[in-house]
Amino acid sequence: MSISAMLTEAKPLFRIRFGTNFSREVYSLETSTDAACKYYQELMKDQNTTNKGKISDPLLFGLKLLSIEKERKTRPLEINSRIRPFSELSYSTKRRKMLSLSQHILDIVEAEKENKFHPTDQIELNQIKFKTCNGLYEINFGQLDKMKEIKKIEAVVKSLDKGYISKEAYRSLARIEPNIPREESIGKGGQRRVTDILNYIVPSYVKQGILIPEVSTLHIRISGDGRNVGRKVKHVMIVMTLLNNLSGLQKLENYYTLVLYPGAETYESLKNVLVPLISDLCNLKKNGFNQIGGNHWPVELYFSSDWKFLAICLGIKAANAQYFCPWCDCRKDEINIKSKTINKSMDNIKKNYNQTNGHVKEPLFHMIPLKNWVCDELHVFLRITDRLWELMLSDLQRETRDEEIWKIKILSEMQRLKISFYFWREKTNNNLSYTLLMGPDKLKILKEFDLSATKFTNWLKAGVLTK
Repeated sequence: MSISAMLTEAKPLFRIRFGTNFSREVYSLETSTDAACKYYQELMKDQNTTNKGKISDPLLFGLKLLSIEKERKTRPLEINSRIRPFSELSYSTKRRKMLSLSQHILDIVEAEKENKFHPTDQIELNQIKFKTCNGLYEINFGQLDKMKEIKKIEAVVKSLDKGYISKEAYRSLARIEPNIPREESIGKGGQRRVTDILNYIVPSYVKQGILIPEVSTLHIRISGDGRNVGRKVKHVMIVMTLLNNLSGLQKLENYYTLVLYPGAETYESLKNVLVPLISDLCNLKKNGFNQIGGNHWPVELYFSSDWKFLAICLGIKAANAQYFCPWCDCRKDEINIKSKTINKSMDNIKKNYNQTNGHVKEPLFHMIPLKNWVCDELHVFLRITDRLWELMLSDLQRETRDEEIWKIKILSEMQRLKISFYFWREKTNNNLSYTLLMGPDKLKILKEFDLSATKFTNWLKAGVLTK
């Protein structure tokens, strides 16, 4: 075995040559650990074992030898050679370096301003700009004035509407002038007040006997989701309904749109758009609903959506994160534990979201108690059926040598059920793709699809899936 470590274009190259006449080789341009791991994997392949042991890379490359230590101490320390180019750094490292440099400059200004200016001048450092080879970075000091920022965005929106400025023209202007609000802060959308909708529907519910003045509580459910409109355009919609009318929950006319805007369902866009709605909901939670010329109604708020949208609104890192559960501290490896109960509280998450497992941002609808957050059952079942269908097709691919046989059988079964369904190969990676099924088709497949027609080699599995 031959081991070497050298510099190539200011980068380390760790190389291990082994085998007969050193015919085999592994190397790494990253670290000695990476090279040692690659060597160990090749060694385990030769022995047909799956040992999870490790090799000490400092010992393997002799980095702990006394002669190496003595040589290292005799050489001058070159700090600059250890600094990586800015373009090769991660986003968090870039941000940390910029903030560190900005803080250093701020400290210098604070220390020197008394020697250069009169105390009544009140010199303050408000902003620093850095330009690198791959971009422009702007650091602002002090507290962000949210009201001033909102007024600025509103002024820009008014100018866009009055001047008939298109989105393409605004993008061109934003590339020239980086100080104007970004496109994600400005967009065409619509909102309606919760109180206006309640003033419209409450009188009719009273006439129908669904609501009883001075007795009933308004149970308001807020729901939201994103959807594709065409290939590239996406819309996000927030709706409300009164849960008091249980018999009408499945009827479309009992749902009222609160917010509709073009864009993706991201935390930043929702936070910008939902400011008026959040204010109205906080007021309803605290003071109830005062009907115009009518009664006062207590209010109980609820929230329902698919898991992704729910996680975004709760400020969770991701729906599939290590701590994914909105209600408890369950980890991925504890997903089968059924004894877990709701041990989070909305008040605690709002105050200490940085210290709550899984949460990275403040929840948007913080006025709704966590016990009233519900993941939509329909979305869960649709995703479960998608996953079962995907697993069945993967089993067929694994168990059947001739792919065309089971594909023909599935297509014939789909024709029998009168469902439009096709298979095809992706041009980029040659992966097998198929038609995505809609709700009614999924229900028909669950009820009437004959799994035995696919000729599973594992008949027991087919029987279990059918049940």
